[in-house]
Amino acid sequence: MASDDIGRIVVGVDGSDGSRRALALAADEARLRKCFVVAIHAYTIPPLLMAPDALAGVPAAPITDPGLIERLEEAAEKLLAQEIERVDSDDLTIEGRVVSGPAADALIQAAHEADLLVVGTRGLGGFRELLLGSVSHQVAHYSPHPVVIVPARES
Repeated sequence: MASDDIGRIVVGVDGSDGSRRALALAADEARLRKCFVVAIHAYTIPPLLMAPDALAGVPAAPITDPGLIERLEEAAEKLLAQEIERVDSDDLTIEGRVVSGPAADALIQAAHEADLLVVGTRGLGGFRELLLGSVSHQVAHYSPHPVVIVPARES
Protein backbone atom coordinates (compact mmCIF):
# COMPACT_ATOMS: atom_id res chain seq x y z
CA MET A 1 0.00 0.00 0.00
CA ALA A 2 1.12 3.55 -0.64
CA SER A 3 2.87 5.32 2.21
CA ASP A 4 0.51 8.31 2.15
CA ASP A 5 -3.27 8.61 2.24
CA ILE A 6 -3.57 8.88 -1.55
CA GLY A 7 -3.27 5.56 -3.30
CA ARG A 8 -1.18 5.03 -6.38
CA ILE A 9 -1.19 2.70 -9.32
CA VAL A 10 2.09 1.95 -11.08
CA VAL A 11 1.98 1.14 -14.78
CA GLY A 12 4.70 0.07 -17.18
CA VAL A 13 4.96 2.11 -20.39
CA ASP A 14 7.14 1.16 -23.37
CA GLY A 15 5.26 2.56 -26.36
CA SER A 16 3.72 -0.77 -27.37
CA ASP A 17 -0.01 -1.30 -27.92
CA GLY A 18 -0.04 -3.49 -24.82
CA SER A 19 1.42 -0.77 -22.63
CA ARG A 20 -1.07 1.76 -24.04
CA ARG A 21 -3.89 -0.54 -23.03
CA ALA A 22 -2.29 -0.96 -19.59
CA LEU A 23 -1.98 2.82 -19.17
CA ALA A 24 -5.63 3.31 -20.16
CA LEU A 25 -6.74 0.66 -17.67
CA ALA A 26 -4.54 2.16 -14.94
CA ALA A 27 -6.08 5.59 -15.61
CA ASP A 28 -9.62 4.20 -15.45
CA GLU A 29 -8.86 2.32 -12.24
CA ALA A 30 -7.24 5.41 -10.70
CA ARG A 31 -10.40 7.42 -11.41
CA LEU A 32 -12.51 4.77 -9.68
CA ARG A 33 -10.17 4.57 -6.68
CA LYS A 34 -9.54 8.34 -6.58
CA CYS A 35 -5.79 7.83 -6.64
CA PHE A 36 -2.97 8.76 -8.99
CA VAL A 37 -0.92 6.95 -11.59
CA VAL A 38 2.84 6.55 -11.73
CA ALA A 39 3.84 5.68 -15.29
CA ILE A 40 7.28 4.05 -15.45
CA HIS A 41 9.43 3.80 -18.57
CA ALA A 42 12.72 1.95 -18.17
CA TYR A 43 15.54 2.08 -20.66
CA THR A 44 18.80 0.19 -20.85
CA ILE A 45 22.03 0.87 -22.65
CA PRO A 46 22.30 -1.71 -25.43
CA PRO A 47 25.44 -3.80 -24.75
CA LEU A 48 26.65 -3.49 -28.33
CA LEU A 49 26.88 0.28 -27.91
CA MET A 50 29.28 -0.07 -25.03
CA ALA A 51 33.03 -0.43 -25.34
CA PRO A 52 33.95 -3.85 -26.80
CA ASP A 53 35.89 -4.87 -23.68
CA ALA A 54 32.67 -4.82 -21.65
CA LEU A 55 31.30 -7.65 -23.81
CA ALA A 56 34.32 -9.88 -23.28
CA GLY A 57 33.61 -10.40 -19.60
CA VAL A 58 36.00 -7.66 -18.55
CA PRO A 59 34.60 -5.19 -16.01
CA ALA A 60 32.47 -2.56 -17.73
CA ALA A 61 34.57 -0.10 -19.68
CA PRO A 62 33.52 3.48 -20.27
CA ILE A 63 30.91 4.01 -22.95
CA THR A 64 32.58 4.92 -26.22
CA ASP A 65 30.00 7.62 -27.03
CA PRO A 66 29.93 10.19 -24.21
CA GLY A 67 26.54 11.61 -25.29
CA LEU A 68 24.84 8.21 -25.52
CA ILE A 69 23.36 8.16 -22.03
CA GLU A 70 21.92 11.66 -22.40
CA ARG A 71 20.36 10.82 -25.77
CA LEU A 72 18.87 7.58 -24.45
CA GLU A 73 17.39 9.38 -21.45
CA GLU A 74 16.01 12.19 -23.61
CA ALA A 75 14.41 9.67 -25.98
CA ALA A 76 12.93 7.77 -23.02
CA GLU A 77 11.50 10.98 -21.53
CA LYS A 78 10.02 11.97 -24.89
CA LEU A 79 8.39 8.55 -25.38
CA LEU A 80 6.91 8.62 -21.88
CA ALA A 81 5.59 12.17 -22.30
CA GLN A 82 3.96 11.23 -25.61
CA GLU A 83 2.30 8.16 -24.11
CA ILE A 84 0.98 10.11 -21.10
CA GLU A 85 -0.29 12.84 -23.43
CA ARG A 86 -2.49 10.26 -25.20
CA VAL A 87 -4.45 9.67 -21.98
CA ASP A 88 -7.42 11.81 -20.98
CA SER A 89 -6.04 13.12 -17.70
CA ASP A 90 -8.38 16.06 -16.99
CA ASP A 91 -9.54 14.52 -13.71
CA LEU A 92 -6.42 12.50 -13.00
CA THR A 93 -2.82 12.98 -11.93
CA ILE A 94 -0.24 10.98 -13.88
CA GLU A 95 3.39 11.19 -12.79
CA GLY A 96 5.95 9.99 -15.30
CA ARG A 97 9.24 8.41 -14.23
CA VAL A 98 12.10 7.42 -16.48
CA VAL A 99 14.39 4.81 -14.96
CA SER A 100 17.67 3.42 -16.23
CA GLY A 101 17.79 -0.34 -15.87
CA PRO A 102 15.72 -3.46 -16.50
CA ALA A 103 11.98 -2.77 -16.77
CA ALA A 104 10.88 -5.55 -14.43
CA ASP A 105 13.25 -4.37 -11.69
CA ALA A 106 12.06 -0.76 -12.04
CA LEU A 107 8.40 -1.77 -11.88
CA ILE A 108 8.83 -4.12 -8.93
CA GLN A 109 10.75 -1.43 -7.03
CA ALA A 110 8.08 1.19 -7.76
CA ALA A 111 5.35 -1.26 -6.75
CA HIS A 112 6.63 -1.17 -3.16
CA GLU A 113 5.06 2.30 -2.90
CA ALA A 114 1.88 1.39 -4.79
CA ASP A 115 -1.43 -0.32 -4.28
CA LEU A 116 -1.53 -1.95 -7.71
CA LEU A 117 0.86 -2.67 -10.60
CA VAL A 118 -0.46 -2.76 -14.18
CA VAL A 119 1.40 -4.10 -17.23
CA GLY A 120 0.52 -5.39 -20.68
CA THR A 121 0.98 -9.03 -21.58
CA ARG A 122 3.51 -8.24 -24.30
CA GLY A 123 5.83 -5.32 -24.84
CA LEU A 124 8.31 -4.66 -27.59
CA GLY A 125 10.34 -7.84 -26.97
CA GLY A 126 11.04 -10.44 -29.61
CA PHE A 127 9.12 -13.64 -28.77
CA ARG A 128 5.57 -12.88 -29.92
CA GLU A 129 4.33 -16.46 -29.53
CA LEU A 130 4.77 -16.45 -25.75
CA LEU A 131 1.64 -15.87 -23.69
CA LEU A 132 3.44 -13.45 -21.36
CA GLY A 133 6.45 -11.30 -22.04
CA SER A 134 9.44 -11.46 -19.74
CA VAL A 135 8.51 -8.28 -17.85
CA SER A 136 4.90 -9.29 -17.19
CA HIS A 137 6.08 -12.75 -16.16
CA GLN A 138 8.63 -11.34 -13.68
CA VAL A 139 6.32 -8.79 -12.10
CA ALA A 140 3.60 -11.40 -11.71
CA HIS A 141 6.00 -13.46 -9.61
CA TYR A 142 7.85 -10.78 -7.67
CA SER A 143 5.58 -7.77 -7.17
CA PRO A 144 4.90 -6.98 -3.51
CA HIS A 145 1.32 -5.96 -4.38
CA PRO A 146 -1.45 -7.11 -6.74
CA VAL A 147 -0.68 -7.12 -10.45
CA VAL A 148 -3.08 -6.64 -13.34
CA ILE A 149 -1.82 -8.01 -16.65
CA VAL A 150 -3.86 -6.46 -19.43
CA PRO A 151 -4.49 -8.97 -22.20
CA ALA A 152 -3.61 -8.24 -25.80
CA ARG A 153 -6.36 -6.97 -28.02
CA GLU A 154 -8.06 -9.84 -29.76
CA SER A 155 -7.82 -9.88 -33.56
